[in-house]
Amino acid sequence: MIISKRFLNILIFISLFLIFPILSSAQKWGKISEEEWNIVAPEDYPEANAVIIFDKGTLNVKKRIISFENHVRIKILTEAGIEEEADRTIRFYKKYDKVKGFEAHTITPDGKKHKVEKNAIFEKKVDDFMQKTFTFPQLEVGCIIEYKYRIRSKRFYYLSPWYFQSSTYTLKSQIEVSLVSGFEYNIAFQNVPARSRSPKIRDAIDPDRQIGIGKIKIYTYTKENLPPIKDEPYMGAEDDYRSSVRFKLVSYQDQYGVTNFGTNWSDIGEDFQKYLNKYCNKQSKVKKLAKEITEGLTTKTEKSQAIFQYVASEFETSTEYESRWFSQNKMSKVFETKFASAEGKNVLLTELHKVLDIDAWSVLISTRAHGLLDPSYADLRQFNYLISFVQFEDKWEFLDASSDLSIYGVLPPKCISNGGLLVDGGKSSLVKMTISPISSQRIDVTKMYVSPDGSVVCSTECGFGGYYASLYIQRRQRNQDDEFIEDYFTDRIDAEHTLNDYSIDLDSLNRFYVNLNYSSSDMIRKLDNNMMIKYAPLAFGSNPFKSEKRFFNVDFMYPFSYHNVVEIYYQGEKDQQLPENLSFKIAGASFQRLSVATDSVITVDSKLVIEKAVFKPRNYSKLRDFFVKIANASQDEVAIIQK
Repeated sequence: MIISKRFLNILIFISLFLIFPILSSAQKWGKISEEEWNIVAPEDYPEANAVIIFDKGTLNVKKRIISFENHVRIKILTEAGIEEEADRTIRFYKKYDKVKGFEAHTITPDGKKHKVEKNAIFEKKVDDFMQKTFTFPQLEVGCIIEYKYRIRSKRFYYLSPWYFQSSTYTLKSQIEVSLVSGFEYNIAFQNVPARSRSPKIRDAIDPDRQIGIGKIKIYTYTKENLPPIKDEPYMGAEDDYRSSVRFKLVSYQDQYGVTNFGTNWSDIGEDFQKYLNKYCNKQSKVKKLAKEITEGLTTKTEKSQAIFQYVASEFETSTEYESRWFSQNKMSKVFETKFASAEGKNVLLTELHKVLDIDAWSVLISTRAHGLLDPSYADLRQFNYLISFVQFEDKWEFLDASSDLSIYGVLPPKCISNGGLLVDGGKSSLVKMTISPISSQRIDVTKMYVSPDGSVVCSTECGFGGYYASLYIQRRQRNQDDEFIEDYFTDRIDAEHTLNDYSIDLDSLNRFYVNLNYSSSDMIRKLDNNMMIKYAPLAFGSNPFKSEKRFFNVDFMYPFSYHNVVEIYYQGEKDQQLPENLSFKIAGASFQRLSVATDSVITVDSKLVIEKAVFKPRNYSKLRDFFVKIANASQDEVAIIQK
């Protein structure tokens, strides 16, 4: 491919899109004002352990290099703030970026400055990124920490978004953008009210203009008093909730004409289709395999289900390359090794349908942790996963065959997205993830056999259906079985115990089961002539919502029910005192507990129902109190009075 001199000049001039930034109001490095020393927790967030005094960013794009500059100043308000802010991390691409001009120090209330030394700076590789983590020295309540750096980059087409919010309360966040005459760009806002989207604009002289005096416009976006967005239970990607602004280059115009850099979704899909075509280099083998799998089957639905089960179970799944689309260069490698990434298996799934004349397409999506799709911002980087879409005459299915226990027609909860890109060459287009509601439930049934000496032998059967089943299948796929059982089951047993054995199974109705057999001498405490039995459930035994305030949605991903039944068996004459019956509810959720005793068994039956997936921040306080009540109820005991 020959690149014309004019086009090469245009690529160079792209660097003028954002020129060397000038923050006229920038604070000087290490110069702390009296006002900053006197900062206390903000009125609207009095529990703040630290506050970001300012976070100022600029994009410096020269003719041959881009540099992003960041200057951050933070005040520590409490002992907890020391732990929260002691370490900070800078992320950058190893291949294209270099960190320059890094400085960091702690300024103690006596005015002394303590530099971050080299032995407190660590780097590690995470996928395609590098993480530079550093630890501040001499931290104490009332101190101020500060750091700055510049990232020099050759990624001319990649302009990182600016996030006004972070996990710490921010008093002031500011980004400056300089626009050179001749460039057109789009601005995309997220969680920024319309009234706050207008920047301050000023003119400046372009120092890199070679002929005459060129002018540029400098746009400054500022937001103040921003509550923290931090990792909490039941949320999607943190960046979905943060206030942010993104810049997308559209075109450049000079005396030679206009060059367009904008793309649309169909262009992106068409390019990705070419990538898929190169990957799918064994169509004859695909066709032969499809016929073998579906031999004797007549309906398209039967054939589709058979293909799905074959791909899910017969090809081992690699999770190491989850962020890279595929772990092989060609599909021939998949057939040779019987080993593929989750995305690679789903492409094979699509192709097996196609050769049988069943309408099917690959669909690019963003997982819950990666973030929601923004339809107005055509960019391949919005996606990080690939699934299959199959269309029948009267229905359709979104399929993911990533695990040997994958359920036909039930996506893993991480894939429940707002939309995706259906890849169909030049006809590629966005599709809404229209997924039929699925009943999702977990039922735990525990039988406790209590001996007069106070020892207990237990068997617990945990059954999962719908998205709940898919969630635990996904968790099991990411771990060895022993680790899976420990992390998600035995660690939830609130007593010292010995695990005797366990089993994991998926039945013919796509219900996922885990069975545990264990014994303990710690589930019972003796009080006079009473045996106090703790029957705490395996889920929701503690309140998951610790923060007093929440500034973003609680996202359960899907409605569900959790049913916990405990049966206590005791031989010998006895009386008993049972936990009281309970029933309480809020809009969208309910909880009920019933306790019943017969001659042979005591049964404590609890049920939590979440009727809607999303709870708004205004309802957070009620939801938090609701789960506090459930957690308190789980501490109740059954009393057996021995005669």
